[in-house]
Amino acid sequence: MASFQSIPSSVPSLRFADRRRHLALSLPRWATDCLRRADPSIPRNRPLVLWEKIKGGMRLSGLDALASRAGLSVGQNLSDARALVPGLLVFEHDPEFTAHVFSEFADWHSNASPIVAVHDALTPYGDLMLDITGVAHLFGGEAQMLDTLTGRLRALGYTTHGAIADTVGAAWAFAHFDPGRVVPESELEAALADLPVNALRLTEAQVSNALPHLRAVMQRRMHVCNQCLLPTSVIL
Repeated sequence: MASFQSIPSSVPSLRFADRRRHLALSLPRWATDCLRRADPSIPRNRPLVLWEKIKGGMRLSGLDALASRAGLSVGQNLSDARALVPGLLVFEHDPEFTAHVFSEFADWHSNASPIVAVHDALTPYGDLMLDITGVAHLFGGEAQMLDTLTGRLRALGYTTHGAIADTVGAAWAFAHFDPGRVVPESELEAALADLPVNALRLTEAQVSNALPHLRAVMQRRMHVCNQCLLPTSVIL
């Protein structure tokens, strides 16, 4: 399996293709879906969460759809979650083991693309990126390929969203915020304009690093605006 960084964004590696195409798969509940597949005896009519020790506390690290609808969220204190949702199913989470299993799960998609990568910048598991340049015709086209991959995962019990676009970032953005899209190159810019700011894939570290620069820019702009608002007598 390739690393996310190894997926080329513009330089072609296939001689017959000058333009890259990427298929993003988002599996937001992969950890809990995987647990239910591994143990069919787990009741499906009760909300399920995973927890792990984070900064000395027992906090939620994964939720199924029922837990999300009940108002729980990742990072929440486990005792608070139990108090809010009676009958909550709770399982301890092993992040290293889960990441290893997800890596093997990613390799399973190598029958669809020669380059499959785990996109772990925002989530340690749950996002896959496939370089489908030159292979979509084997599925009958890009739309059929997307339907085939998402359909087989849903049939296995995984909550799955997907999208196809020219760049890694765009494919990821549509998979998360406008799933099911197959965006032609000519429509990419217009399609991206409708997505929310969260689609930029910014991590907490990137935002923290950018804040000082943004603050300086805003201060300069405010200084210019304040000068413009000075009374005419002062300006003269």
